[in-house]
Amino acid sequence: MSRALAAWGVLAVAVAVLCAPLAAVTYLPFTDLPNHLARHYLAAHLAEIPALQPYYGFEDRVRPNSAVDLIRGLLGWDGDIYLFGRLIVGFYFVNLMVAMLVLNRVLWGRWSAWPVAGALAAHSTALWFGFENFYTAIPFVLHGLSLWIGLAGRALALRTGALAAIAFVVYFMHIAAFGVMALVVACYEVGRRGRSLAGVAAAVFALVPPFLHFALVEAGEGAGHGSDWNYGNAAERFSVLASPFSRMPYWTLPRAEEAVALFTILIVVLSLPVLWHRGFARPHRDMVVPLGVLALFAVLMPEKVMGINIMQVRIPVIFAPLLFATLSWDVAPARLRAMAAVVVTALFAAKSWLNFAAWQEHDRNTAALIEASAAIGDGARVLGMATGPGEARNSEHHLLSYLLIERHAVIANLFHGANGVVIGEKWRHASHPHIGTLQPALLREALDAWEEGRDYEHPLAQTTFWKTWWRDFTHILSVEPVPQENPFPDMLREIASGPRFRIYEIVPPE
Repeated sequence: MSRALAAWGVLAVAVAVLCAPLAAVTYLPFTDLPNHLARHYLAAHLAEIPALQPYYGFEDRVRPNSAVDLIRGLLGWDGDIYLFGRLIVGFYFVNLMVAMLVLNRVLWGRWSAWPVAGALAAHSTALWFGFENFYTAIPFVLHGLSLWIGLAGRALALRTGALAAIAFVVYFMHIAAFGVMALVVACYEVGRRGRSLAGVAAAVFALVPPFLHFALVEAGEGAGHGSDWNYGNAAERFSVLASPFSRMPYWTLPRAEEAVALFTILIVVLSLPVLWHRGFARPHRDMVVPLGVLALFAVLMPEKVMGINIMQVRIPVIFAPLLFATLSWDVAPARLRAMAAVVVTALFAAKSWLNFAAWQEHDRNTAALIEASAAIGDGARVLGMATGPGEARNSEHHLLSYLLIERHAVIANLFHGANGVVIGEKWRHASHPHIGTLQPALLREALDAWEEGRDYEHPLAQTTFWKTWWRDFTHILSVEPVPQENPFPDMLREIASGPRFRIYEIVPPE
């Protein structure tokens, strides 16, 4: 069997395992994904929903965070929005696997099945958090590097033009992905054997225009998230290691999933340096500088940048597939390669099974929520509430978005600003793009302030959108890991319930 056939055959098996669950569920358990799907639904159908038009508008404008918006626009998609979300995830899986295989071929000049081990990094924190524009852009970082390397020896103008073209594509898909691609390409050109000043200058020339566009156009308008920076605590630093192979928070995972994630991290973090030192698994020589610089940036990246949270995971989830694509195992003894293949296959199978189980549970719970939400009718205004003990899952943070799609409900936390949605004047005071659920104590504080005749502003919130929640909203969706008593028995009337949720109708005070 030829090396190429073996490599593509192994890739096909891995892709089949990654994509098969997409055909078995409807609702994916990725934190931000329902909110993005609600945006796409509005973009396609807002003109047909008069009840939502006073609250929302949509501006179809390409910004450097528009990967899936571009795909939706090119396809003209106005069909099943959940199917669209699953197709995008499937596209990401296939594209990532192909990108790793191709980059390895370009670097080493021969086909190898070993980059398929990068499937361990397919279910990264970026995917679990539902960063759809970012994870869709990740494979194109590798494609950009493959294009630049593959055109070596061609006319410099052709090479520069090709890099400039894909640089602008990746930039408008997601600016963080473009930043990583620019860093990797520049470091590759500086650190490769036989580097030339002309090559470095050409790479810089091709990569500068998107930076100029951002500085002159986008930075002036702002991203709408704030300007604060924060390095986070020790847990955020550990998430740098865990993010390519696990969802977050890592320490809240089910025991079996936690064990598999930890073992994957240990295998990659501890064994690869030893194998590299022994010469058994080595990155391509020209990629040592890019990988080293990228690792340094990953360690130093703050948790929050310009008001945008969870930035510390963005570089590691690209670094991991880039590392797998760079490695060669051809010099390792056959027995060691066989052992490595068994370990990787076992980890991949265990991760796939555990992930699928989590997908199925979320799918069942979400289907129950959508069925129960018929009780609120169309056009309701719904606020999210989380009650303890127990911890709400990340996958439950944007459950309200399903009610917008299914019941044309008005919700408080729809992404807007840089994401195309425009909040209507009558709803801006009751809207916040990131807070999906509130604790009952916050609702109590606002109610007490109103009853006492004093103004209420929460000191830690950009906007206290729940200040008059009993007037602004008609219903509450309560996320309840453990069933709870009604926190406002005189004001909330239970109308539906299901696994991990309860729906109340608000009865405003006199």
